[in-house]
Amino acid sequence: MNMPGPPRPLPYKPDPPPPPDPRTDNDDNLLYSNNNPEGDPCPICAPDIGRVFAPGTEPHVPRHPNCYCYYVPTKRSPSPPR
Repeated sequence: MNMPGPPRPLPYKPDPPPPPDPRTDNDDNLLYSNNNPEGDPCPICAPDIGRVFAPGTEPHVPRHPNCYCYYVPTKRSPSPPR
């Protein structure tokens, strides 16, 4: 009786590249903004509203529960560090 050998390995296929991240995969910097329906931003976020961050240097949002902050792409130069 003729026994088959071990299964042949499939050709290696690398994983497809991840989809582009619009926050970091472009030349735009990120403007920190807030859309709080109650009016003024909280004391945690208020110091950064209107600041411009280079991609990869921005604080993660949400920064706290009920955070309404988000980023808007902009061509403005990054704000100086604090």
